[in-house]
Amino acid sequence: MRTNNRMMSYWSSVIFTGILFLVAVSSCFAQNDTENTNPPKFALLIGVGNYQSEEITDLDGCRNDVEALHDVLVTRFGFDSDRDIITLIDEQATALAIRQAMQTLVQKIKALPEDSPASQVIFHYSGHGSQVYDQLEGPLADEPEDGLDETLVPYDAVVQGSETDIRDDELNQFAQSICADNRTRLWIILDSCHSGTAARGTTKVRRLDRQLKPVPSSQHQTVQKSETTLPQNAVALYACLSHQQEPEYPDGGKTFGLLSRFLVQVLNEKQSVSKLSYEMLVDEIISRYRLDHKTMAAPTPRVEGNLRSIVCGADRETDIPQYWITLADGNRKDQVILRAGSLHGLSVGSLYLLYERPEQIFDQSAEPLSWLKVVEVAGTTARAEVLQRFDEEFDSFRLPASFEQGFAVEQYHHYGDYKTCLQLEFVETDSGNIVAVSAEDSRVPESLRELFNTSSESETNWLRPASQGESGDLILRIDGHYAALFPITGFNDENQSQPQYRTSIPSTLRGGWGDAGEPFDLRTPLKTLPQINQCLRRITRARNLIRISEENRSRQNNTPAVRLQLDRLAVEISDGQAEIVGRSPWNSTSDLSQPTSDDVDRTTSPLIVQEDDYYDWSIISEESGTSPYYITILQIDANMGIQTMLPWQRGDQAKLIYPGETLQIGGFQLVSETGEDARTVFGPRWTILLATREENYFSMLEQDSLPNLRSSGINPLSSHKVKNNSPSSLAEILLQETYFVTRGDRPLFQQKTKQYDTSWTVDIVQWIAMPQKKRISQE
Repeated sequence: MRTNNRMMSYWSSVIFTGILFLVAVSSCFAQNDTENTNPPKFALLIGVGNYQSEEITDLDGCRNDVEALHDVLVTRFGFDSDRDIITLIDEQATALAIRQAMQTLVQKIKALPEDSPASQVIFHYSGHGSQVYDQLEGPLADEPEDGLDETLVPYDAVVQGSETDIRDDELNQFAQSICADNRTRLWIILDSCHSGTAARGTTKVRRLDRQLKPVPSSQHQTVQKSETTLPQNAVALYACLSHQQEPEYPDGGKTFGLLSRFLVQVLNEKQSVSKLSYEMLVDEIISRYRLDHKTMAAPTPRVEGNLRSIVCGADRETDIPQYWITLADGNRKDQVILRAGSLHGLSVGSLYLLYERPEQIFDQSAEPLSWLKVVEVAGTTARAEVLQRFDEEFDSFRLPASFEQGFAVEQYHHYGDYKTCLQLEFVETDSGNIVAVSAEDSRVPESLRELFNTSSESETNWLRPASQGESGDLILRIDGHYAALFPITGFNDENQSQPQYRTSIPSTLRGGWGDAGEPFDLRTPLKTLPQINQCLRRITRARNLIRISEENRSRQNNTPAVRLQLDRLAVEISDGQAEIVGRSPWNSTSDLSQPTSDDVDRTTSPLIVQEDDYYDWSIISEESGTSPYYITILQIDANMGIQTMLPWQRGDQAKLIYPGETLQIGGFQLVSETGEDARTVFGPRWTILLATREENYFSMLEQDSLPNLRSSGINPLSSHKVKNNSPSSLAEILLQETYFVTRGDRPLFQQKTKQYDTSWTVDIVQWIAMPQKKRISQE
């Protein structure tokens, strides 16, 4: 399948436990073949984590990926585990076995009666992706642009590449055969990646890099090109773009693919799957990336094909009510167990009402048994404490001794703790192994323990150490006298030119964050501790700003009152003067020089701005009232720097926009800075629009100087009165979560959370700044 995406994708999740309200759905799958009138369903699930060749790096989560997807297909989408699903894991997934299984699916489709309902087929691969040189003759020859075919790497592959690899051309031929009847729906899921740029992070990347060089077009031989587009009824989902890599994701003591972890969460959590299109699915996944602590700069999943078709052909029978089964926690009546967890969207601090029967949820006169507050979340289960409400206060409560089972419905969703959780790692001198250690471990220098003493009279405690077995948000890795910060999940540098470390610096620290391109030197703690602290502040501030923006956008159902739009500019230059002669919404990803049609969604199709391109921003008010908003636009780069785009001068008053008005700011040109002080401009960026009814000075969130509120003397944000309760304005939220200003203890929860607070609104656009293709090939 020839696309601008490399074959990649990374699948994961955990087991979706049986839920009572799905019994009615699953009972229909128990019918025999003659009675079953449901559309035929078939799946081929392949996971290769342990390879035969010792030269190929093994992967951690491929089996988990397959098992999780298998469970979702059975419990949610009605696949029969024995009849409909072929599973090949590790040594079962040889090249021959994979090809035979693909042919088996083709034959099953061909054998269906002509009057059979349209069938659904899923092909899923989890493992390494790679490349081999294109075939110059035969049915699979297609003359790709770079002379290379992308491949899936089976169990018995060899590191240098051979015909054992499953080529993208074979997958395309498989898709054409499956969809030959023009009725069968095909969903291809590729949980792998291939060559990209330097990745940094602590989890593995599913790529087997064979160091193949692109073949110049002048050396291509003329061949009969095969069909390289997807059939009309096919959809392909990739974990990331061609220049990115897909990392693994630690969760609940297991490792999963980043995409798969959040894919399965969406499929488990969404109540109306029958209304979930593939483009909406990717939008949901991207939104969860932004809200998660561990995915500060996640790769961008990509979908191609029939984007507006419904995921897995789901019908209304797959939809589920908005409640979770709740069980007694042994003999304890002050706590309960919910049969849903992080993979279903549950989070610590969220609040539920507990009912005895599900029909009571929809009965306005029915009294709930109690309130529940989630206190602990695992992959598929959660524990909640039982509470009773008196006016605005909540106290501990005990359920009746006879309580065994109930049904919980969410009343308030808590997006999680804004504190940064720092995990410490130590590189053992003798073995070179990297082990997680606690802050109290004797190998951790005493000076580093002072990092966690961040609370004071003027600051909240914004940093905490990871507990035993917990996956943090960031890692501080110590090797001898040096240390460096890493994201917990792999991070893509998007062709950024990183400063080179000295050769004397341990290789275990390369690719991490340090000071001025060098790791932190622990031999000078008085100098180093402030450096680490400021680096952690930069990351935490930028991460929380992204989360605040995405949370509010989610509460507005992704339809903010004032929205932000990236525009492509057509510019003519005459006598050294640039004139804008055209403007259009920026929708292009596959072709970096031409925009695509307007029906491409900006979140499912990530925006790519290439070096030397011209662009600007449109601010569009969707309101019909009379009150204006004050507008500030901030931009976050891949290294967590925050820049003010509007207003132009730091400290200036925000610009006003009135209902129905559209403003343009720019234009801009993406250029590379030069010189010793030049900043890297390439990589992921987040442009954030903050709009408030009252005057704001959010430009002070810039991180160029990392202002210290206790010594700077003036803080424009402090003009907003800060109350000792839950944040009620954007200014209060930003004070606590990005400047860490003490606001006292928060109450147990807010009495009622509106869909969004009309006194402020937020929009966020993620895009990618890319160097020119010529430059990429030279690096």
